[in-house]
Amino acid sequence: FHDNQYLFLGESGNTFSRINYDGSPDNTFGINGFKTIENTGQTLDLKGFKLYDGTPYIFGETTVSSNDNAFITKMSSNGNPDSDFGTGGKIAVDLGQNETFRDIYFNADGSFFAIGTQTYPDFTHRAFVCKFHADGTPDTSFNGTGTKFFTINQKEQGVKILPAGNNLFL
Repeated sequence: FHDNQYLFLGESGNTFSRINYDGSPDNTFGINGFKTIENTGQTLDLKGFKLYDGTPYIFGETTVSSNDNAFITKMSSNGNPDSDFGTGGKIAVDLGQNETFRDIYFNADGSFFAIGTQTYPDFTHRAFVCKFHADGTPDTSFNGTGTKFFTINQKEQGVKILPAGNNLFL
């Protein structure tokens, strides 16, 4: 709920919607309050979204030729990707296996951390954290590459970022 409007992420069809407080669709967003998140030639699996300064950031995985890459899309107020973010409003991360972003945490300056998981062909997993500048470019001051890996011994869906003071718990 933001600015007397509700935001919903659809479970199928890669839809994101903005509904007014009275239940009517927000006709200034997408088409009749609904926006299909697309990337030409790719299949998207939306995992969630977070708001920063009233702006939705949608994250998940995108499949290109059977390779899953983690992605984040920053939406503009009308439901289109924000062209000042990443490439055409989107960032994609390919770390060599099948990657999915699972959560995002924003710093006060608009930079952010995104946590995700890699799935290997034998179905083992490892977690990774990427740090980005507010414009969606990698922050290479974080671990020299902008990405850090962690071994995990749990299902991939259980990975989240929990802020506590100056620390982030994974």
